[in-house]
Amino acid sequence: MERWSVQQRIFCVEQFVLSKSNVSVQREFRRKFGDDRQRGAAPSRKIIGQWVRQWRETGSVQVKARTR
Repeated sequence: MERWSVQQRIFCVEQFVLSKSNVSVQREFRRKFGDDRQRGAAPSRKIIGQWVRQWRETGSVQVKARTR
């Protein structure tokens, strides 16, 4: 199971497009999904940046299938 759902990834990318601020994204993420201390807090700035970059390059935030 992935740590972050596709719904959560999409939410973060949309919030970043609107605000251009990782801190705002993290704040809104906690507000919407709750601050689940067992799983950690909101996604890090690095993770949010990776999702935004992936979305800009591929149009998707889904996890790519890994090949062996």
